[in-house]
Amino acid sequence: MRWHDTRWVLAVALSSSALVAACGPDPVPDAPNEAAVLVHVAADGSGMVVVALGGEPDQAAVAAMADTIDGEVFVGRPATSAVKGNGGATAILQFSSSGVFEAGDAGTVVLDTRRLCDDLSASGMTDVDVRLELPNVRADRTIQPAHSDSGDTWHVRSCGEGPHGNIVLRPDPRQFWRGLLLVVIVVASNVALAVIGSGLVRTRRWATIVLCAVAVIASLVAIAGAAATAGDDMEVAGRMGHGVNQVYFVASLLILVLGPIVAVVQPFYWRLPREQRPRLRRRAAAG
Repeated sequence: MRWHDTRWVLAVALSSSALVAACGPDPVPDAPNEAAVLVHVAADGSGMVVVALGGEPDQAAVAAMADTIDGEVFVGRPATSAVKGNGGATAILQFSSSGVFEAGDAGTVVLDTRRLCDDLSASGMTDVDVRLELPNVRADRTIQPAHSDSGDTWHVRSCGEGPHGNIVLRPDPRQFWRGLLLVVIVVASNVALAVIGSGLVRTRRWATIVLCAVAVIASLVAIAGAAATAGDDMEVAGRMGHGVNQVYFVASLLILVLGPIVAVVQPFYWRLPREQRPRLRRRAAAG
């Protein structure tokens, strides 16, 4: 096997391993008295509460508990319950609500997990972890009890310690425009490299070096500033739809990850003799 074939096999193997790891089952607690609760607020105003029970109960047992557990964590917003899989063999409880905040400059989320913790405790779950996930926007939080742990996880040992309070989401659409500008810079740098490399425009060699550096630096700055998720600022503010936000996230993520690689590879590609460049094109023409 030649070296370039070996590299392709290695790349495919690494990519497959990464996909398997990314698509594996979500973690669940081990002990029968443990439960993990995820309170998720989406940028489109929907809310979801996911309860993973320890001891690996079967689907029938989890379905029976769905009628005894109060999953209305978002105050004033009714929740519908469902039994889902965690990507593996373990069943989990999911409570979904809509309209947990109104889109705008100061959307307010009111949550209270104490009744949920009460019901979990009555079912034998005395060790509960509650984790909070919010859209990628600035937020003013007034949540009790306050804790010094890093992240947004509460280790609840008594039901009175269940997190409750208000969260005011404060989106800044300027974050989106800054992120979009960096994405455009990465694309524009690659287009300029392609134009120069194809011979349509003649310039000095240092220009390609500068364009490569600009693409790499813009991508690094954008990734560090979470530019791919900056669409949340627009969606929470009510200036962008959920579908458009998802398209922006996927497209910008691909550009920011692949853009710098393409920018670095382009000068080497264009220096190759013309007959050695388009191997795929030659194969297609031969077929």
